[in-house]
Amino acid sequence: SGGGGGGVPLRLTLDAGCGTGLMAPLLRNSTAKLVGVDLSSKMVERAGGLKLYDDLVVGDIGDCLDALCGQPLDLVVAADVFVYIGDLAAMFEKSAKVLGEGGRLAFTAEFMPDGETDAGWGLQQSGRFAHARAYIEALAERSNFVVEAHERIVPRLENGKPVQGHLWVLRQTTAAATCANGTGEEKSPADGEL
Repeated sequence: SGGGGGGVPLRLTLDAGCGTGLMAPLLRNSTAKLVGVDLSSKMVERAGGLKLYDDLVVGDIGDCLDALCGQPLDLVVAADVFVYIGDLAAMFEKSAKVLGEGGRLAFTAEFMPDGETDAGWGLQQSGRFAHARAYIEALAERSNFVVEAHERIVPRLENGKPVQGHLWVLRQTTAAATCANGTGEEKSPADGEL
């Protein structure tokens, strides 16, 4: 895997939940191909105006990850995205399936104290989900990721008060899975979306 270490550029990066493209300027120079996906066509249209993405997809992150199976994906970035998803198991499983050994999943999440809920995540009064450290670590282990970096952060202010969060970088320890077509060959979503 390209992995980005030692000045080696990443081959392919997915900006998952790219929104208007706020991460694109930070990612563009470190990757050969930058793909963004978001559910909102209006957000994707604005991201396209930046002229920094190689491809933009209006759709579901999970479906986009499925479509990237077999391609040389080195990094999945989900900045301020998992706050809209409660159970992250499917995102971890799909990311693990398409990231090769050494590939990374980097994301932010709102902080929830361990043990606050049985599930390890919960819906907050803000309407956003928060995730406990132990929950994320358990998902990482189950999906063959190791925690490369974890830092407590303040991702945003809400009503003038800091919201507690975490920044995670997980590294995949196993080879990418064989794609649904059984060949491991590169494939793209229908209609040339990527």
